[in-house]
Amino acid sequence: MSTVDPWLQRVLSTIGLMILSIALLSSLWFLIDVWLLLFAALLMAVFLNALTYHVKRWTGFGHFLALGVVLLSLIIGVVGLGALAGPSLIEQIKQLSQALPQALEKAQHNLSRIPYIADWFERIFYDQAEVERMVQQAVGYLPNVAGLFVSAITTFLIILIVGSYLAAQPALYQRSLTRLLPIDSRPKVEHVLHATGNALEKWLTGQFILMCFVGGCTTLGLLLMQIPFALALGFLAFLLNFIPVIGPIIAAVPALLIVLVFKPDLIWYVLALYVVVQQVESYGLAPFVQNRLISLPPVVLLLSQVVMGSLTGFFGVAMATPLAITVIIWVQVLYVKGLLGDHDIVVLGTRAEPKPALAAETDVADIQTGAPNEPTPSKDPNA
Repeated sequence: MSTVDPWLQRVLSTIGLMILSIALLSSLWFLIDVWLLLFAALLMAVFLNALTYHVKRWTGFGHFLALGVVLLSLIIGVVGLGALAGPSLIEQIKQLSQALPQALEKAQHNLSRIPYIADWFERIFYDQAEVERMVQQAVGYLPNVAGLFVSAITTFLIILIVGSYLAAQPALYQRSLTRLLPIDSRPKVEHVLHATGNALEKWLTGQFILMCFVGGCTTLGLLLMQIPFALALGFLAFLLNFIPVIGPIIAAVPALLIVLVFKPDLIWYVLALYVVVQQVESYGLAPFVQNRLISLPPVVLLLSQVVMGSLTGFFGVAMATPLAITVIIWVQVLYVKGLLGDHDIVVLGTRAEPKPALAAETDVADIQTGAPNEPTPSKDPNA
């Protein structure tokens, strides 16, 4: 029986790998929105698995039963909050979308009463026709608000459903992925997948804590000042704080516009509220949370948001930070440690620990076999 020439086999394998790489890169470019949706579903799966792990630990349930408890609890919680605050929130969001054009029209008039800002505003918008054109353009977008809301709800449901399936059998999908790789590479890829999952879980936990703090404090402050649409503006601050750095700035814009229309005398107080809440979050709560979980340099956050925003728009900006975390971990584990041999690097999401002088030899063996040494092992064979 004839055998294939080893040289020819290597050539065919190389050609096949090149074709596969080109196809993958092409799909990333032409189907980038689909890949982002899949990545968002993976984030949802990480979130659901984290909750499932705690339910299993507290109750002793199996994986599927614990996941069912998590999903049922989330559904009951969302429905309950929707029944209590939903009608008021929806009504406020609707009124807010109708009031923003009016706020844009009156912004120039009200800002003219404020020293320094009036001069700056006139230099930027010296052409009244240009201001009117911008206002009309903003009004033109309003009929699309309902459609955008329906689209957002549909996208979220898709993410939730796909994420639930991924969370139900994570080990199955991980094995299916690693089976596509050479046998000697599978342990290293499993190692980096565990490291990525642990880091994303920590980031989601910390970000959710910060989102609750910002949303709660903003809503309370606006209610105390009796600002219109306080609930909607606070909910917006909660959601947009998922996007580090620029999210809170975007959330402050509609609040300031509304205040300019209804209560211009309070604009400095509202601005101070947003600034103080963000300062307390950035320099008080965030370091405390991130020191125990995970943090990224602001430059990395900004660059990732600019790149993803230019490629895919707002959804890309929202996914920029977890994507940056994923890329950093893969580079640290597979390139810096695996290829360059720098085993002293602390993988993102782990803590530096002192080790003996001969520990580097152990690290070499670990990275060659794919044994996880920095990230904590998976909490569960299904996680």
